[in-house]
Amino acid sequence: MADIKSSGIIPLNDSNYPTWKIQVRMALMKDGLWNIVNGKENAPENEHADQAKFMTRRDKALAQIVLSIQPSLLYLLGDPEDPVVVWKKLENQYQKKTWANKLELRRKLFSLRLKEGESVQQHVKVMTEVFETLSVIGDPITEEDRVVHLLASLPEAYDMIVTALESSSNVPIMETVIERLLHEERKMKEREGDGGDPGNVFAAYRAKRVFKCHYCGKPGHLKRDCRIRFADERREKASDSGPREKANQVLRKNTSGEVEDVLLTSQALSTRMTSGEEEDVLLKSQALSVRTTGSWIIDSGASSHMCNDEQLFMKMETLKKPLEIVLGDGHVVKSQQQGTVSLMMKLPGSESRKCNLHDVLYVPNLSYNLVSVSKAVKAGKIVEFDGKHVQIKSVEGKLTAIGTLIGNIYYMDCYDCRKDCINISTQNYTQDIWHRRFGHLGIQNLQKLANEKMVDGLDCTVTTDTDLCEPCIGGKHHKSPFPKSSSSHSKNPLDLVHSDVCGKIGEKSMGGAEYFLTFVDDKTRYVWVYPLKKKSDVFEKFKLWKTMAEKSSGCVLKTLRTDNGGEYISAEFGRYLCSEGIRHELTIPRTPQQNGVAERLNRTLLEKVRPMLIDQKVPHAFWAEALATSVYLKNRSPTSFLDGQTPFEAWKGKKPDVGHLRVFGCDAYVHVSKDERRKLDPKAKKFMFLGYGEETKGYRLCI
Repeated sequence: MADIKSSGIIPLNDSNYPTWKIQVRMALMKDGLWNIVNGKENAPENEHADQAKFMTRRDKALAQIVLSIQPSLLYLLGDPEDPVVVWKKLENQYQKKTWANKLELRRKLFSLRLKEGESVQQHVKVMTEVFETLSVIGDPITEEDRVVHLLASLPEAYDMIVTALESSSNVPIMETVIERLLHEERKMKEREGDGGDPGNVFAAYRAKRVFKCHYCGKPGHLKRDCRIRFADERREKASDSGPREKANQVLRKNTSGEVEDVLLTSQALSTRMTSGEEEDVLLKSQALSVRTTGSWIIDSGASSHMCNDEQLFMKMETLKKPLEIVLGDGHVVKSQQQGTVSLMMKLPGSESRKCNLHDVLYVPNLSYNLVSVSKAVKAGKIVEFDGKHVQIKSVEGKLTAIGTLIGNIYYMDCYDCRKDCINISTQNYTQDIWHRRFGHLGIQNLQKLANEKMVDGLDCTVTTDTDLCEPCIGGKHHKSPFPKSSSSHSKNPLDLVHSDVCGKIGEKSMGGAEYFLTFVDDKTRYVWVYPLKKKSDVFEKFKLWKTMAEKSSGCVLKTLRTDNGGEYISAEFGRYLCSEGIRHELTIPRTPQQNGVAERLNRTLLEKVRPMLIDQKVPHAFWAEALATSVYLKNRSPTSFLDGQTPFEAWKGKKPDVGHLRVFGCDAYVHVSKDERRKLDPKAKKFMFLGYGEETKGYRLCI
């Protein structure tokens, strides 16, 4: 037998079982011992010499397996004596065919990523081990999915090779993909000039992305994308067409140190995350002209509102990641905060209306404040431009704001809300201001104050036509009450049935049940109940109940209303309902009121069970019997839903006879027939009454 170290077997640890299993199996096959381990070769029955030889070979196989395991894991084997038993113990430990093990392996597979410093070969090895382990436990990964998982785990340095593979109409085989990736890795190392460190592959990729512009000499972009070149070309065109607007000029130094003019018309700006992750937030502004804080420009190219005055913000929050805003000439300004700005919009007829701009970026170095048209549209507004004006309206057509064309730019007709808050000489305040001054008083009470002259100084006409107040929604919002009764009811039995599962009860019944399942017919309010050992039994009980109910009533189940419990929304349950043409109504999550009939029934039944057990001191283990009795009695009791009928009569068409009813848990004496007693034996035995028989005409009794 080959020595363990010389055979090259890596000792078994907690992470290399698939590789270890292959190595040990090959070593055992080499020594002719594998058939002993897999159970194909057993000890001979007759020849003593052959038995001794077999035992020697079996011990060699056992020794080879045990000696290739790290000492810290030997506790898993106990006292190893049989290689077959040892091999199965290790399989059960590391390749359990359970859904939890499949879940763990799937999570590991989805989280695998080729990281900086790792080689492709090592990454493929780890991923292949996961593939093989999943196959062994009964969850094999197809060849196509293996290729997809491998390519999806690669960093963007390999995007080129991934794109090349994607262009093929047929899925490449795994061996071809691995070969191409290893070849690409070698080429990256050669370009870097260092073939020893896999981490340099990523360094080479990063270095490859650094470009230098041949126009302005700055790194990070090419000449065809140079904004300075675009600005110079526009300047030349503007100089040919006539004098330039002075407000649109700024000075910059070129690479030779000379000062030249750069015309900054409404240029597109872009913002990028400081982490290097880029996103376009197109802006248009006269970026470096004289800074003004009161003017707001309506910009059809901006995807974010922007403000340069911190004092205009009603509230402000810090961004998780600061934004760098790159101006048209390469200047960079930062935005680290965003918030809400309130403006008073001037409307025709000396009317004003307050408007809140949300998610406004605070950019202190911008020349003008920007109102984003796309933001307004996303908020449900309609923006209309004409030759000299722009109008912003609500969906209903109500005018919200207007703007005026000055030069080539649309300016918003508005002013700062702070003028209303500070200028006490102003007398005509809007009702929105008074609403806020009164601590967000309800509009009806504010209207009452103004109309009935209950206070002095409230010079404002208050109407019910008011804007939406978001602070009121955030502070006063409540859930609308559910109706106490349904507006529509079923016309026939089984048109609609309510169902629910209640439990755990807290103590197992005599039959081992911990839950119970209820069905309530909406038309007759007739109730059925089934004790359950586990929730997964719901589907089978439902099929039994459906057959029984349809046969006894002559009607067909049309609609089943339940909550979103997993026992009702399984794929098997759904397929069965579809095949039977049954509509399944589900309640909204966390709103049990929508299944109120079944929910109230659970409470009613338990409120019957408790006193029945307490009254005769019946052990809690008989709760299922008490539950069946409470349902039996409820079907024979009046309900406010039915007029002059019990559920029993509504379902079966005849009045119930209740002359046989007895107190649950009371003593019951049962006559003993002649065949079951001797001459001197008592003629009756004492039992405990536990309810009524549904399938037989009699009582349920217990000694």
